[in-house]
Amino acid sequence: MNRNDPSDVIILGAGVIGVCAALELIKSGKNVTLIDREEPGSGTSMGNAGILNRGSIIPFNNPTLLKNLPALITKRQTGFDYKISYLFNEMNWGLRFLSHCKEKDSKKRAAALNDLICRSAQLYSNLHISELLRHGGWLKLFKKGLPDDGCFEITTLLENNVVFDRLNNQDIHDLEPALADFKGQALWIKETASLKDPQKMVQALAKQFVTMGGKIVRDDIHTLYRESGQWVVKLAIKQNAIAEHVLVALGPWSKLFLEKLNIFLPMVFERGAHREFEQGPIFLNRPIHDVDGGYVLSPLENRWRITCGVELAPIDAPRSPHQMDAACR
Repeated sequence: MNRNDPSDVIILGAGVIGVCAALELIKSGKNVTLIDREEPGSGTSMGNAGILNRGSIIPFNNPTLLKNLPALITKRQTGFDYKISYLFNEMNWGLRFLSHCKEKDSKKRAAALNDLICRSAQLYSNLHISELLRHGGWLKLFKKGLPDDGCFEITTLLENNVVFDRLNNQDIHDLEPALADFKGQALWIKETASLKDPQKMVQALAKQFVTMGGKIVRDDIHTLYRESGQWVVKLAIKQNAIAEHVLVALGPWSKLFLEKLNIFLPMVFERGAHREFEQGPIFLNRPIHDVDGGYVLSPLENRWRITCGVELAPIDAPRSPHQMDAACR
């Protein structure tokens, strides 16, 4: 059997998780090989809103979910959609998911998310990508008024020391003149950065990884198995790769890949979508989240990116454009 020289660690998937893990491991002195069939950052890590959001600590299954469940099930909220057959097949997962809506449970998970995001922000500041970062926070827009001070979201942000300001209509216009036609209020989450181009960021980190001696292999991954005390990654074209450790960072495809090894993840597919437009003469200084509209609008390099709400559906299901069309309108 033809094989390459063994690595200490093989990482499957060259998205932001795989590339960041590869970079940290090679800094620690490990011999690392990164494998993906596409260029780094070409999948899910390319098509997101590009926000390193200090305020994204509110679990979706929090105490307010049960109250909003009728609107979600009847698809009256633009930020959420689902395929009924898929939800039925994942009924056990759904019931477990709903069982964690209790306030104490949600607060515990919010604190864990807060710790993770704070640590991530510190690590990003050491990655030499300052030219791709935009600081200034992000705006969460509410056309129907701000959440009450005693609601779960506000109290959780305060408990975790997330810095934010409440803005009235005039405050919003002063901060972002491009929103002069907006009528409503906003939360300005201040300790938040955004990326001028998410894929360029991943590619810049991948370049650092290669410069430090890391190896990137582009190929289809057929399977993964143990042999003689080591992991063997069988590839479609190139020689098999072997290593002492393997990190699976294939994003939503991880579940299907690991099932071949009889490893079953309690994971469902939450699919999103994005579209891009030329920026033109209007300029935003930071991303905005229109809560009632169910979309996020991010200013990237010379263009806008709009990301719509999510859909629970099989990973290979045909994509319906209605959520994105509604967000664009």
